[in-house]
Amino acid sequence: MSRLTIVCLPTLFALALFVCPALAEPETCWIPQFVNCPDTLTMNHCDSISYRFKAVNPHSGKPDHAIRYHLVWGPGQIDSLTGKWTAGPIEYPGPMGVEISASHGSRETSGAENCLFVLDATDRWPWLAIGNISFGDTLDLQSFEIVRYPIAYGDSDLCDQPRVYTTGSASVYPSIKDTGENLIIEVLNVATESVERVNVLLHSGPKMIIQPIYLRLHPRPPMVVRLPNLKGVLQGDYVHIDVSFDSKYQQIGGYNLLITYDNSALAFQSATMGSAFGAEGCSWEYFTYRYGAEGNCPSCPTGLIRVVGMAETNNGPSHPLCNNPDSLPATLFTLNFLTSIDRTLECALLPIRFFWLSCEDNMMISHDGWEDYISSSLADFDDIGRNIANPFVGFPTYLGAQITCDTIFGTNRPAITREIAFVNGFVEFRCQDEWDLRGDVNLNGLGFEVADYVNFVQYFERGLAAFTINVNGQIAATDVNHDGGTLSLTDLISMNRVIRGELTPPVNPPRISPNVTRILHAAPGVVDVVTSDTLAALFFIFMGDVSPVLMQTGPELTYRFDGTRTRVLIAPRPGESADIMSGLVLSNTAGHALLFSQAATKWGDSVNVMYGSITDIGDNPTSLPTAFALHPNYPNPFNASTVISFDLPRAENVTLDIVNLLGQRVYTRTAQYNQGTHNFTWDGTDNSGRTVASGVYYFRLTAGEYSATQKMMLLK
Repeated sequence: MSRLTIVCLPTLFALALFVCPALAEPETCWIPQFVNCPDTLTMNHCDSISYRFKAVNPHSGKPDHAIRYHLVWGPGQIDSLTGKWTAGPIEYPGPMGVEISASHGSRETSGAENCLFVLDATDRWPWLAIGNISFGDTLDLQSFEIVRYPIAYGDSDLCDQPRVYTTGSASVYPSIKDTGENLIIEVLNVATESVERVNVLLHSGPKMIIQPIYLRLHPRPPMVVRLPNLKGVLQGDYVHIDVSFDSKYQQIGGYNLLITYDNSALAFQSATMGSAFGAEGCSWEYFTYRYGAEGNCPSCPTGLIRVVGMAETNNGPSHPLCNNPDSLPATLFTLNFLTSIDRTLECALLPIRFFWLSCEDNMMISHDGWEDYISSSLADFDDIGRNIANPFVGFPTYLGAQITCDTIFGTNRPAITREIAFVNGFVEFRCQDEWDLRGDVNLNGLGFEVADYVNFVQYFERGLAAFTINVNGQIAATDVNHDGGTLSLTDLISMNRVIRGELTPPVNPPRISPNVTRILHAAPGVVDVVTSDTLAALFFIFMGDVSPVLMQTGPELTYRFDGTRTRVLIAPRPGESADIMSGLVLSNTAGHALLFSQAATKWGDSVNVMYGSITDIGDNPTSLPTAFALHPNYPNPFNASTVISFDLPRAENVTLDIVNLLGQRVYTRTAQYNQGTHNFTWDGTDNSGRTVASGVYYFRLTAGEYSATQKMMLLK
C-alpha cells in the first residue's frame, strides 16, 4: 500500500518560487525596505566606486537572506545577493541618476520604494600654457614671419588623454610640432594691415579648452635705402656719403640707383662698393658708376650719379657668397666728393636726393630675378614720418616711381612690387661761428624757443624794427629751413613745427606746392582765399590804416599800421596748429589796396600765390611806394619760376642782374619802370634761353643810386 503525503499547494509554491499567495500572512510575504539609501555619491570619473546597499524586513527590521538586489538603471553593476554596487571609470562624467530595487520572493520594491540617488562623477579641467601668451592676447607679426612658442598641457585625470591642435585663417598657418612641444605660427604675405585669429584647442576626455590668439598682421616691411645726414662738413675737404641698405625679408640680387647733388658745391671724385657687398663680404661680382647729365633733359639737375651693382650668379665658376650680408643695415656703396672752398657757401645745407628719369631708376631686383622692387615711399631727412612720394607727376621727378611703372612688364617678366622706402639726405657745411644762429631769432644762444617765434611774428607786424639786438644776425637766424632765404612765412611755420615737436633741426628746405592759391580783395572789403592746400599762415600788406577782422577760427590775427601801410599776419599761436581753409579770411578792408600777399602750408611748404583787387590801385595816390625796396623772391627755393618784387618811389631805369656763386652773371634785364610796385618773373634760364643748373643764386637790383641784393635757391 502506497503512502499518501498531502502537501499544501500554496506552501509548496512559496517554498519553491518565493511567491506569496494572495491570502498569505504579512509576516511571511513582505516587500523589503531600504535602510541606507544615499542621496548622493561622489567619485572622480577616472576612478571606481562601490557601495553596499542594505534592505530589511519591514516587520522585524532585520536583514533576510532571501532578499535580492537589482540595478534598475544607471551605471555599474550590483551583486544581487550581497547588495554591493560597483561603478567606474565613467566615460561621460557629470551627475547622473541611479536606481536600485530589492525583492523578497515575488514581492519587489518599485517607484518610491526603490533606492534613488545621484552619482556625481567629477572631471577635473585640463591645463594649457603657451609661452608667455595670456588668454585673448594680441600679437604683432609681419608678413612671412615665423614665430615659435613653447607649449605645455596636461590633465590630472589619468584616464583622459589630452590632445592639442590648431585652427588658422587665410593668412596664418599655425601648427604643433616637435612632438607637441612647440606652437609654430607662420604668416603668409599680407597686403594690408589686418587682425586675424588662430585657436589652440586642447581636447581631453569630454572637456575642451579653446585659447584664442589674435594676430595683428602687418605687410612685409619695405627695404630701406637711405642717404646720410652729414653735419659740420669742412669746406675744401673730402666728404664720403655712405648709401645704406636694410631689409628684413627681401634678398636682393642687384640695384640701379640714380642720385642728385649740387655740383656747384660738391665735386664728385669716385664711388666704391660697400665692404659688406664687396670682396670682404658677399663678393658681388659687378659694380660700376657714371656721373654727369644723362641724355637730352634740360630740366634735370646737372649733378647726377648712376650706380649699378649686381651679385651676378649666372656666369662663370665664381659666384657671390651671399645676396644680403648677415649684418644689416649695411653700406651698398660710398660716394666720394671734394667740397667747394667758396666761403659764400658757409653753413649751406646741400640736399642729396634720389632722382627718377624713368621706371628703371632706383630699382632693385630680387635674388632670383623674378621681382623688381621700386619705391613704396620717399621721405626727406628732416621729416621722416611724412611720405612725399607722388606717383602722378610724371618723369623726370624727385618724387618716386610713377604709376606707369606698376605695369611696365608683361607676362613671364619680373613682378613689380613697391617695397623700397627711400630716405633723402644732406651735406651741411660747417659754420665759422661757434653755434648756428638758425632759429635763435632773439640771439640768446637758445634756438627754437617760444620767444624766438614771438620775435619772428613781431617782424611781420613791425618789419625790421622788431629786431633790436643785431639786425643782420636776427635776419640770418630766420632762415630756419635752410633755403637761403630769410624772413619768409615758410621759415615761420617751420619754426612753429619744431616748437611743436613735429620737426627736428636742421629743417629741410621747403617743398613747393603744385597748387595755386588765389587771393581776391573784393570791393565790399573782404579778402577771399581759394586754395587746394591746407594753409597755416597768410601775410598781407595793405595801403593805409586798416583794422581787419578775422573771419576764420583757429589762427591768430595780428596787424600794425606803420604810418603808410598796414602789415597783417594770420598764423598759429606759438606751439599750436591752426588750419586756414578756402573761404573768407578777412573783412573790414574796404578802401585799402592790397599790395602784397604771401602764404605757407601747414607743412611749411611754399605756395604759388596769385592775388588781385577789384579796386584799381593806380587810382589811389596813397598806394604808391615812397621808398626803394627789393623784396625777397617768392617762392624760395623754387623749381620752375619765381617772382621778384621791388618798389620804386619814382620812375627809374632799373637793372636786374642774376649771378651764380662764382660771380658769373647768368641773366640781366634793363628797363624803364614808373613809380610803383613791380613784379618780375624769372624762369631759371639765362639770357640765351638755356636752363641754368640747380644751386644758389643772387639777384641784384640797381635803380639810380639805389642798389640791393637778395639770395635765392633753384632746385630741380
